[in-house]
Amino acid sequence: LIGPPAYMSPEQAQFSEPDIDTRSDVYSLGVLLYELLTGVTPFDAEKLRKAAYHEIQRTVREEEPLKPSTRLSTMGEKLTSVAESRGTKPAQLSRLVRGDLDWIVMKSLEKDRALRYDSASAFADDVKRYANREPVLAGPHDFMYRARRFIRRRARLVAVSMVVAVAITTGLAISAVMYVRAERARAAMAVSRIEAANMTDFLVNDLLAAVYPENAKKSDVTVRYLLASVSRGLGDRFANSPLSEAMVSEELGFAYQKMGDFEEAGIHFERALEIRRELLGDEDPITLRSLNNVGQIYFEQGRYDEAAGFLVQALEGRRKVLGPEDPDTIESLCNLGILHLWGADWDRGTKVISEAAELGSRVLGEEHLVTLKAVAGLVKVHITEHRISEAEPLVIRSYETSSRVLGDEHEITLYLMDFLVWVHTARGRHELAEELGTKAVTIGRDIFGEKHPATMFATSNLGYLYMARSRHEEAEKLLSGAADDARQYLGETHAMTVLFSLRLSVLYNKMRRYEEHGALVEKYFDISRRALGEYHPLTKGLRYWERRRLERLGSPANE
Repeated sequence: LIGPPAYMSPEQAQFSEPDIDTRSDVYSLGVLLYELLTGVTPFDAEKLRKAAYHEIQRTVREEEPLKPSTRLSTMGEKLTSVAESRGTKPAQLSRLVRGDLDWIVMKSLEKDRALRYDSASAFADDVKRYANREPVLAGPHDFMYRARRFIRRRARLVAVSMVVAVAITTGLAISAVMYVRAERARAAMAVSRIEAANMTDFLVNDLLAAVYPENAKKSDVTVRYLLASVSRGLGDRFANSPLSEAMVSEELGFAYQKMGDFEEAGIHFERALEIRRELLGDEDPITLRSLNNVGQIYFEQGRYDEAAGFLVQALEGRRKVLGPEDPDTIESLCNLGILHLWGADWDRGTKVISEAAELGSRVLGEEHLVTLKAVAGLVKVHITEHRISEAEPLVIRSYETSSRVLGDEHEITLYLMDFLVWVHTARGRHELAEELGTKAVTIGRDIFGEKHPATMFATSNLGYLYMARSRHEEAEKLLSGAADDARQYLGETHAMTVLFSLRLSVLYNKMRRYEEHGALVEKYFDISRRALGEYHPLTKGLRYWERRRLERLGSPANE
């Protein structure tokens, strides 16, 4: 496969096509514009990632995607959140996309590349024509089309003419009312046009221009390079449209978060929150989403105390504004529970994650992403507290559901896969555990990269299984690798670093390498007590090994 399936052109999907040219890039840019307008790709990215090669080929080469405006009309309640994230209303977003933008996108996505734009610059030029309210090349240029474009470009003249006509026809009193209404409508439209022009300008001059060879200085443009390029100068780019800056910053934050770059993600999430707090206030649903995002990224960074403040504020705000059973409220409850489980309040985390799992199952259903995330947290509780009989049916059912609904390559599915490896290992089903554990590591490395926490977790799990099977050399390679990566990318005090180091210390003990075992236990027992608290399960586990270490040295145990 050449690139992600969702962005792959029909000729790339043929696999045997020898002369891939710049029109394939135009197709990919069309997908990006489609996603910017609607929040989704023309063909479902998750389904394509799960599909067999022949099904990917058939979809990309034969199926016709819905026009962006048609896709928006099928979104139902989701359209509201899509529109809000773009600083507009559902009806306005649909009107904005219908027509010219539909034509531009669909010309870029033509199955026959001869019908697409010849180059990325030709594509960008048509977007500029749209921004300047000029006729675009992608659409039919009949009289009515040109007339509509003239009216849009000469809106003031046409509006004045209409007001005069209404005044002559209906009288001065009615014309005055209509004039006020027209002025209000024009003001609202002006705001929408500013937002649309800013987003178009950003698309053309930042996102698309970043891939031009003269700007990239190389032919191999990576996702990380593209994100870094469009991140520069966002404040200046959206100086007159800060809510647009917040929307773009949030999306960049999500992209960096998915790549495991939590530091960069945090910078963008913080900026989006700063803008929304100032302009929308703390109780606007969009601001509450930003509060949740910042709290979640602080959790990923291991900044547990700071994360708790933001997640609690997001939860309380969502309960007040949206209600206790809103999906966003349940998501905040779930995130707070997971924070407590990995942080310094295990007992509270157990209670909160149980409540989130119950609410999710009852209100949202067992197939909802938030429910699956909460259930994964509950499975972690059962496994950590050695209640395998309770964990086993729950993790088997949830993994099967997540795999079917979200796909094996989703982060939640990957964590459930890891928990199932734990259960199989505990039950002595080592061959089954190894098969699933190897699959988890492969998915983690291929989809999320070596340095993502989900990949580290899967790697450490497989190492732990090898240790259980006395394959110590293989176990050491995986366990030490995961621990080293966690120390470097998550920090010494992160709960995953403590967990991976504890597992490595147990391996060293099995290998009779007591000096290395003892050094790790002594170091991370102290770190765990300070970072996670005396009663966290990881601290309890390290306390057991610290006692053993001191007994071996002939020293009294330090309670």
